[in-house]
Amino acid sequence: MHLDTLDNIVAREGIQQIDVIKTDIEGAELKGLRGALFALAHFRPTLLLELFNKTLEAPILIDSQLLDLLIGCGYKLYSLEDSGVLLSLVFKAHYPGQNMCHSLNTENGLAV
Repeated sequence: MHLDTLDNIVAREGIQQIDVIKTDIEGAELKGLRGALFALAHFRPTLLLELFNKTLEAPILIDSQLLDLLIGCGYKLYSLEDSGVLLSLVFKAHYPGQNMCHSLNTENGLAV
């Protein structure tokens, strides 16, 4: 299987717009987003990240590098609760094992 970064695909294919990026890449979130830095900066898409919990029992601790990358790109962090409520997680360092929604603003945070 051939793998490539999103930024390489955007350049090669001449992609002009990306509205949403959804990932479920089992612990490789930081690597995946590092390969999309141009797309994140240029297109400013809503991000839906399912963060991988390696133990499947302990809460997820977001890697500080991943957190720095997202905040550095201007993203705000939210947890999408089972009830559908969107909770701000900007100042938390410890996150429950749930799907995470990262968005530029709360209006984009609910875009699915």
